Amino acid sequence: MELYVGVIKKWLSHSFRELQDILYISIIFVVLCLPVISIGIALSVCFILAKLSIDGYKIGKIEFIKNYVKPILFKSFIVGFIDLIFAVTTVLCCYMLISPYTPYALAVMYMFFLGFDILFFMSAMYRYPILVCNEDLPIKEIYTKSLILVCKNLMFCIAMLMVLITVLGLSLLTGIGVLFIFPGAAIFLISFMYKQMIIINSQKGAGDDGD
Repeated sequence: MELYVGVIKKWLSHSFRELQDILYISIIFVVLCLPVISIGIALSVCFILAKLSIDGYKIGKIEFIKNYVKPILFKSFIVGFIDLIFAVTTVLCCYMLISPYTPYALAVMYMFFLGFDILFFMSAMYRYPILVCNEDLPIKEIYTKSLILVCKNLMFCIAMLMVLITVLGLSLLTGIGVLFIFPGAAIFLISFMYKQMIIINSQKGAGDDGD
């Protein structure tokens, strides 16, 4: 419980202190996502900006494209494209599950795939921070590390996902907030989550070495 409260406190504190950064990142995300196929690039750029903001930089004044984004531009596009393919398969699985014409054996198979797809999309919460923080990491390892991280911290991820859904609901109530508040707020929350997971895992590793 302390872990959840700690992350949320840091997130809320930073959000109220740097509200302009949430708005800035949200606008950047919406603009870069206008061609949906570029969602991977949009997420990587926004997570870079969130990381810089958390580290104390004024992100509106940083020439970040050349130094931060260019090295991972192509890789971000590929990861985003793969995620879009999985999104399409998830929709198809849901459609086949609710279809009355789907045989029982196939329905069971689709349920299995749907369960994996849900886990896969939960791992996306860590995938882009991993990509941003480890630009030389192969794409296969990015997916492997993100899946392992979400499996090792499943309850924490579910709890934070509920927070994200709550923020989305509140943003929808404001109408325009879903475009200018939710993307930035969600990216900052995930960034704090990832940072906390790195600290916990490094402490566990130190503890294992000590044993």
